[in-house]
Amino acid sequence: MTQTEYSALAKDYILTHHPDFAGTIQYKDDGSFDCSIKSGKGHLSIWIATYDTEITIGFEDASGKCDWHTHMSLFNAYESEEEFAAMTKLVQAILSDEEPILFSSKNGYTLTDNVEEDLKNKDTDEVLTVYKWSEL
Repeated sequence: MTQTEYSALAKDYILTHHPDFAGTIQYKDDGSFDCSIKSGKGHLSIWIATYDTEITIGFEDASGKCDWHTHMSLFNAYESEEEFAAMTKLVQAILSDEEPILFSSKNGYTLTDNVEEDLKNKDTDEVLTVYKWSEL
C-alpha cells in the first residue's frame, strides 16, 4: 500500500471515529498527514500522524516541543485496521482521563505503564507530576 493510499484510509477512519481531529489534517509532500487537538487549558496537544504508512500518536507541549510519541506496532497492531483500533483505544483512554500523563522536568510529557515505579525511580534532581488530560 502506498503512503497516499494509507493516508486516505486513515483519514476516512479519523473523520468517522475522531471528528475533533478532522479540521486540523495537514498533508506532507510524501502523502502522509498529521492532525491534532489541544487539551482544554491548551497546555498539551495530542497528535496523530500517518508517517511511514503507520499510525503514530504523540504529544506536543504549548511551546511546540514534542517529547513523546508511540507507534501502534508497540500495541501489537501491524495491519491498518489493527492500527486504527489501537489508535482509537489509546486516544479514547487519554481523552477520557483513564490514561495518566506523566510530566518530567527532564523529559517532558509522556505516557507511563507504571506511575508508582516511575515516581520511585526518578532522578534526585527531577520533578515528576502526574496529570489527567482534563487537567492540562
